[in-house]
Amino acid sequence: MLNIKENVSLKDLTTFKIGGLARFFTEAKTEEEVIEALTFAEEKNVPTYVLGDGSNVLVSDKGFPGLVLAVAIKGLRTIEKEKTVTAIVGAGNEWDGFVDFCVRKDWAGIECLSGIPGKIGGAPVQNIGAYGQSVHETITEVKVIEIKTRTPKVLKNDDCGFSYRKSIFNTTEKGKYIVTSVTFHLKPHSEPTVTYQDLINWFVDPIKNPRGKKPTLEKVRQATLEIRSGKGLLKGNYQNAGSFFKNVIIREDQFKKIEEIVLREKEGKPGCCGGKWNWEEKDGKRKIATACLVHCAGFAPGTRDGKVGTSPKQTLAVTNFDDASAEEVMQFVEKIRSTVKSKFGVQIEIEPELVGFE
Repeated sequence: MLNIKENVSLKDLTTFKIGGLARFFTEAKTEEEVIEALTFAEEKNVPTYVLGDGSNVLVSDKGFPGLVLAVAIKGLRTIEKEKTVTAIVGAGNEWDGFVDFCVRKDWAGIECLSGIPGKIGGAPVQNIGAYGQSVHETITEVKVIEIKTRTPKVLKNDDCGFSYRKSIFNTTEKGKYIVTSVTFHLKPHSEPTVTYQDLINWFVDPIKNPRGKKPTLEKVRQATLEIRSGKGLLKGNYQNAGSFFKNVIIREDQFKKIEEIVLREKEGKPGCCGGKWNWEEKDGKRKIATACLVHCAGFAPGTRDGKVGTSPKQTLAVTNFDDASAEEVMQFVEKIRSTVKSKFGVQIEIEPELVGFE
């Protein structure tokens, strides 16, 4: 039997520590309870929002006028073969706990995704990625419940429409499904992925890797956690949602213009675009580190605007420093976006989900 609560504050259920009340709130530990919750929402004629661990979301000051559903379906089942490992993981499991489990088992494929906050159910929705890996590379199936019909379905990788930080779950079919479990294929006893510059630098650093040891899955996880911590991107470092803006992918002709501006603007701004800040993409386009653009636009780490600002360690992490409101956060966010647009001619996209905003 579901325990459905009324007028629950969402503030303490998000890493931003911001947000109004949920009209209704409940936690579902089984698929049957998810269906029961959806039936309740239909009977009350209210919308449903699925909340993970609140790490990639900004809730409005008005809260949410419907049912906030926390999916807490646990469970982990593995099938080991000589060259592959299949892991079927409940949507309510912690993502980083699963990464740690795989690394300890010496299963490669998600080691660079260490330290990303959130639940398993959110991984395919956001198509999380970092430091040279993207979760869609290991996902084979996503089990869901269709909200309208309240029936279970299994979606294959190709059905999910994965692209950079996107899937059907947060674009074309947003609000249609609730993820209940995810199936991953991992590689036992395989080499770790060390292609991202920050990781490469870590392993050639004589202090961090004094004997120049060959990267292992455990060492890559350790390095990734240290790098994320240094950028203030581990859960609990600051009151924020991690990176608030996605990296920018543009055409090569657009990049040439932006490169000229960056080379001009970075003068006199220590730390601005100091390392590698752009990468060639497979389709002839180029990815730009949005942190570079934000910094060059005048928003260095630690920039404050009242109760809100950029993290002292990372320009992309818009941070609640002193009991800020969601409105104050969005005003600061729009100031950043409009300044970057004016200076570089590109519109940067917001990464966290905005809940309860009109």
